Amino acid sequence: MEKKLLRSTDLEVSKMCFGALPLGPAQKNMPLNDGIEVIKYAFDSGINFIDTAEMYRTYDYIAPVIKNLDREDFVIASN
Repeated sequence: MEKKLLRSTDLEVSKMCFGALPLGPAQKNMPLNDGIEVIKYAFDSGINFIDTAEMYRTYDYIAPVIKNLDREDFVIASN
């Protein structure tokens, strides 16, 4: 997956961002383990940039994935 510098930062992010909204209760309301697997697949595919927000209520999906990563090159955009 091609990566680019994020504007005027030194953060290198994948050109494709993973939007977490569809996983949570505001849309699909996926079972927790299924959502975790989707995020793992995205990371395994080279995505390292996740978009989420407190109102999406998707932190429970994201936290176990990043906690168990052997790398630290992920970026989470949240508001």
